[in-house]
Amino acid sequence: MPLFVSAQLIINELMSNNISAHFDESWNYSMWVELYNTNTSASYNQQQYFLTDDLSEPKKWRPSSKLIRPNSYSVLFFERPEKTGHATFKLDPEGGSLYLLNSTGVIIDQVQYPQQYRNASYGRIQDAADEWVYFSEYSPGTTNDNKKWANQRCTAPQLETQGGFYSQSSIRVRFVAPEAGETIYYTDNGDEPTGTSKLYNANTGILVNKTTVIRAVCVADNKLPGDIVSATYFINTRDFNLPVVSFITAPKNLTDNTIGIYVQGTNGIPGNGSDQPVNWNQDWWRPANFEFYDQSKTNHLNQELDIAIAGGWSRTFAPQKSLKITPRKKHGDNRLRYDFFAHVKPNQKYSSILLRNSGNDYNGTMMRDAFMQTLIIGRLDVDYQAYLPAICYINGNYYGIQNLRERSNHHFVYSNYGLDEEEIDLLDPNSIYNEPFRSFLSFVRTNDVSDASIYSEVESAMEVNNFADYYLAEIFYDDTDWPHNNLKVWKAKENGKWRWILYDTDFGFGNYNNNTLDYVYEKNDPSSLVFKELMKNQTFKQKFISRFCIHISSTFETNRVNRVMDSLANAIVDEIPYHKQRWGQSNNFDWGINSMKNFGRNRPQKMMEFLGSRYFGSTPVQTISISSNIDDARYLFNSEPVMDASVTLQWFSNQSFSLEPAELPGFRFEHWEIQQVESENVLFFDMGSRWKYWDSYGLPAADWNKESYDDSGWKEGQAQLGYGDRFPDVKTLLSYGGDPNNKYTTAYFRKEITVSNLSSKRDFRVRIYVDDGACVYVNGNEIGRYNLPDGPLNYSTLAPTYNNGDYVDFDVPFEFLKEGTNLIAVEVHQNMPTSSDLVFDMSLSYTPVERKDLYTNPVFSQQLTQNLRIKAIYEDVGTYDPNESAVIKINEIVASNSIYKDEYGEAEDYIELYNPGEEDVNIAGWFLSDRAANPEMYLIPTTDSTQTLIPANDRIIVWADSQPEQGVLHTSFNLSKDGETVVLSRKDPYGQLVLVDQVDFPALGRNMSYSRMPDGGDEWRIQSPTFNLPNTDLTGLMDSYDKPGIFPTLVNTHFFITQAQGKWIRIVDVSGKVLLQQLCTSENETIMVDKLQQGVYFVLIDDHSYKIVKTL
Repeated sequence: MPLFVSAQLIINELMSNNISAHFDESWNYSMWVELYNTNTSASYNQQQYFLTDDLSEPKKWRPSSKLIRPNSYSVLFFERPEKTGHATFKLDPEGGSLYLLNSTGVIIDQVQYPQQYRNASYGRIQDAADEWVYFSEYSPGTTNDNKKWANQRCTAPQLETQGGFYSQSSIRVRFVAPEAGETIYYTDNGDEPTGTSKLYNANTGILVNKTTVIRAVCVADNKLPGDIVSATYFINTRDFNLPVVSFITAPKNLTDNTIGIYVQGTNGIPGNGSDQPVNWNQDWWRPANFEFYDQSKTNHLNQELDIAIAGGWSRTFAPQKSLKITPRKKHGDNRLRYDFFAHVKPNQKYSSILLRNSGNDYNGTMMRDAFMQTLIIGRLDVDYQAYLPAICYINGNYYGIQNLRERSNHHFVYSNYGLDEEEIDLLDPNSIYNEPFRSFLSFVRTNDVSDASIYSEVESAMEVNNFADYYLAEIFYDDTDWPHNNLKVWKAKENGKWRWILYDTDFGFGNYNNNTLDYVYEKNDPSSLVFKELMKNQTFKQKFISRFCIHISSTFETNRVNRVMDSLANAIVDEIPYHKQRWGQSNNFDWGINSMKNFGRNRPQKMMEFLGSRYFGSTPVQTISISSNIDDARYLFNSEPVMDASVTLQWFSNQSFSLEPAELPGFRFEHWEIQQVESENVLFFDMGSRWKYWDSYGLPAADWNKESYDDSGWKEGQAQLGYGDRFPDVKTLLSYGGDPNNKYTTAYFRKEITVSNLSSKRDFRVRIYVDDGACVYVNGNEIGRYNLPDGPLNYSTLAPTYNNGDYVDFDVPFEFLKEGTNLIAVEVHQNMPTSSDLVFDMSLSYTPVERKDLYTNPVFSQQLTQNLRIKAIYEDVGTYDPNESAVIKINEIVASNSIYKDEYGEAEDYIELYNPGEEDVNIAGWFLSDRAANPEMYLIPTTDSTQTLIPANDRIIVWADSQPEQGVLHTSFNLSKDGETVVLSRKDPYGQLVLVDQVDFPALGRNMSYSRMPDGGDEWRIQSPTFNLPNTDLTGLMDSYDKPGIFPTLVNTHFFITQAQGKWIRIVDVSGKVLLQQLCTSENETIMVDKLQQGVYFVLIDDHSYKIVKTL
């Protein structure tokens, strides 16, 4: 322990919750500490001293050189370690310790500071005095003398009228009456309220007759101001079909020329396409209140946090800016506690997210990058950014569509892998040559990667599947703003492998003719160098090409691309006109969508040509049509996974391939059915055939697409059918009604065909030519739809986008057809009643069935010389899940244990698991984790089933000690006393992860337990541990050894604590939230709790806890 001596350089004042009080040199609101030189004649250089918050690291940070003159001050900043001169650690808003040490490690000053408050400093009541107080009149760099201070704080205003959506033309916003002596002041323009703002009148409330933001604060003499309460009131708005986010911030934070982040301003820097200095290029964070309303208009978040401008060149060319949204402890919570992307990434936690303006696609579809990332979800081993479109309001003003996205930095890794910033290495184009990637790059560059042993070392350093999928996606997308730019690679510092993050693909899905594969080979950036070296290894080369062909044939198959694109377009199409009006955009959303669909239609063929040209001498492409007798079948093609039971793979002529069935629980593979396909695409009927059609107003009948429907009253004509100058090949002119500005929105078509010898035909495929959207049925069964929304269709359904005539293919499921007469029916929908044209035509083709061979070896391999049709035949042998009815509860959690010891005599964190059932359950092979994003973190070993057996109505202890080598009941992780998540899961016989139990526990004091009450129950309590015993209410019981005393425990206004001098006292509620924190300074301390609401609370004093009941 360092020695302590008095000295004349002291810690005089600090502010951890600098929300909007004092700028640092970079124009940010950073935590700060003031040093004061008490000497009247001597100067001291602060560089000769150290500051730390942990005496085990006494020289944690050394300030930069600055001479502090007699009776003078120096202000040090503590929040942004990336800034020159800022401390490498932060102050703790919940309270902590700060030590000032001299160069020999001797403590010359220290402060144990309690919980801190918004824009209040904590300092000596006078310079160099021993007494510390809270200052509402903070004074960084100047004297504390005679500044306004208080040790009590006002309550936060309570809204009686909650923020949200109101259908009335006006409302009156009201507050609950504040505490006696406190007064509510408010603003309605986003400014932070103070004692000089508008005075709230309880008799009249606040009249709100348009969408308005209200912010309020309680103020009183001799008290610190309370927390600010903010809310948005949406008054008589139109209906939104997207989530809504609302920011409330002082207007100066956005538009002030000196400090505003949303304007060109006068205090900026050049860059991001601007030669002139502009404010929006600055790395500035500003406080704002953030609200999130889901599509049902339910509010899920309302919290203060920091916002900053994000993005690259779109900062300059796009008037609508992207925003980084980051909560911090100084605002009260450093997490966004809402599952924004539960539809694709459930149970995630977010320390920061992005509200994106769609980057380089800002003047396009507002969804280009989001679409490309959504397209690969569940298909490629790629770290992608989840997406949720939203409507943005700022200070009550409509800001159009902005896309909620995951960040692509360390916040992404935290949300997806549960790793904190200090646990990972993450590099971008500016840092890619830094260690440790530089050493990895050097190894790849200087060794022969074609050698199997060298490749094995590369595999141990990087996730090769991730790398292959990342590269094939970027290449397929034709993203030419990469790989020299928009590149991020990361790994865990401990036993991690490099992974690549996909982001900012807005340049993609443009020019389908561009050979991006050659483009990558021409690049010399580090990542491309790794790719080119790996392609010299035959194992990786086979992997990359095989995976690429699999995904071209499935993930990037045109119809799938259109389905995903339409689903995203449909979600925002209704909002696009309002968005364009807000920002004065002239872009054509429909044109952008159709341009991307044109890419999706043509890119697969071109990409196969590029692959064939580079690697196989422009060999022709042939097909392998794979199917099965069961829907869940999966395969391995050249040892790479195929995720679809039915798929037509494209592969290269005269190249060998292998195909094997993936293991499928409950089924046994029997054989392959192999058919050589001599010819393809025999036309059953061609474009230009005859159709019956209905071109009148309304739906002809509910069963119009069924065989039983009588269409004798319909007209008949030759395709193309339609109207409009754009389609000169129309043979049959359809009627659109008498009003060219209100045309019939839907036309209906029917055609009967006769299929004979059906068993000799396979792979029926429909090709339609349509403007704008269509849905196709065979014998009343839908086989596919194009440019139409999901769900039921009716006569009035509109296609979400227009086109100029698109060709679209649909496969006809064989089971939909029958021998003899079959009906094909089609409905064609306009984009709008004023649409100038409509067209429809169709062809139907099939493939003749050739001789069928049976092959019983699971691995089928040969050189591809002609098109093949292969069917996997399985036998259903059934399956059994022995744990299907098992219920195991996480029963007790202790995150800071110094009492109970494991078999090695070590006191460790522990998790108690309880079996409330009547049958014994063995948890060997199950998973425990402290990160919901990584539920499989710790696999409970199967090596000692006697220890992992939980008898009926009994329990076992699992030690969370990061020492799995000590036994099967010792995990690979520790628990955090600040609170986190514990997850128990297992896999069923099908390999699917089953969540058994999940608990979010709050911050816990030392030797405090978070326990179900009773065992296995739904109620949780913070109390003393009941290690390996039934959970009973032990809160407040005295331990056998001497400890502080507390009386009374039934409390009205105050209680007393004895034998606790020099100890920290904390009062927490039942959720674990710290409500009061102070240092005990006497042997008989009085603790005032008159401001607490009625209820149960816990008093924590070092290792001890007590329960108190607050009465009225």
